[in-house]
Amino acid sequence: MNESLLRELVPTVIGVLVRRGAEVSEITTRPGDEVGRELLGTLSRAAKPEDEDAFLEQMVAERRVVIRLTVDRLYGTAFDIEG
Repeated sequence: MNESLLRELVPTVIGVLVRRGAEVSEITTRPGDEVGRELLGTLSRAAKPEDEDAFLEQMVAERRVVIRLTVDRLYGTAFDIEG
């Protein structure tokens, strides 16, 4: 993926990150494909949709992708994450 498209997809809010690299998946094109399942997997248990099939169809309709960022450092932020 070219860098100008990546800049368009990733807002400048991520300025607190020192990014080493990024990878953008293919667009999800079929409900239940690998990209759609990965998008579903990014949701917390509380945010899981009741109708997974409808969620996957919506991801296709919206032409969603997965952006994977490799981060070297994160400054000025603390995360309170419960597993």
